[in-house]
Amino acid sequence: MKPGNLNLSGAEARRSPRRRTRLQSAKLFNEEGEFICYALIQDVSEHGRRLLLDADRRLPVIFGLYEDATGEFFTGFAAWRRERNVGVNIVAKGPPSPLKNSTRTALAGRYYGVRG
Repeated sequence: MKPGNLNLSGAEARRSPRRRTRLQSAKLFNEEGEFICYALIQDVSEHGRRLLLDADRRLPVIFGLYEDATGEFFTGFAAWRRERNVGVNIVAKGPPSPLKNSTRTALAGRYYGVRG
């Protein structure tokens, strides 16, 4: 699936099995490294994530995902969306573009918007 080809039919389009997660948080950011929102990771598969966003936010076509539990960065796009629930197709491990060390440190912090 490519960005912009949202699956609105509800049909399964998953390439690999998914597993449920419990209380795993994430942060979404744009290609410039600017914070978009917090999210809860509800399901994980090799090629995707099902997220619950903290608010109904507009997402760019391509965005970054930082997983707090693992410290990993991913690049993805919304494959489907139902209000605050978003299916993310992971297209690459790592951020969408290089991040400054200060941005990496801020994303890894407990509260992104709060400077210590």
